[in-house]
Amino acid sequence: MLGGKQDGTWTAWNSEGIKVAETHYRMGVLDGLETMWHPDGTKKREIAYKTGQPETYREWNERGVLVGE
Repeated sequence: MLGGKQDGTWTAWNSEGIKVAETHYRMGVLDGLETMWHPDGTKKREIAYKTGQPETYREWNERGVLVGE
């Protein structure tokens, strides 16, 4: 927290200790890469933000095949 606002990296883990999401904030605003993973650890989604606005988006299915951009 910086000045009462989220600042830096936020990471979420499931109940089995596997990382499921990672997001970057700057002064409370999404800024940088947000990544999410499927339960088996394969990448699910990436969204790149710049000062709160999404710039790029990619999504993969459970087999690792890119299904959206």
